[in-house]
Amino acid sequence: MRNENVSKENVTQVSGKLQKSVIEVQQKYGDILNLPHHVSETHPSMPIADRAAQFAPFAALTGYKEAIEETERLAEKKIERECE
Repeated sequence: MRNENVSKENVTQVSGKLQKSVIEVQQKYGDILNLPHHVSETHPSMPIADRAAQFAPFAALTGYKEAIEETERLAEKKIERECE
């Protein structure tokens, strides 16, 4: 669904900017854009599962989760005492 506030002039301006951007990229990197992908002759490809593991979440702050849980436990205990 199109936004009613978008005029044809704005669409043309964006389209023109995009075309200009594409042309600039082609001029800048045209010599390497269509080169074949490099495949090493000495190193085997990394399995997809191992590549995906590189982006898996990790515990950047060791013990942070436990500290949060302890704070939550103490806060709940305090609320219980106040309600009695």
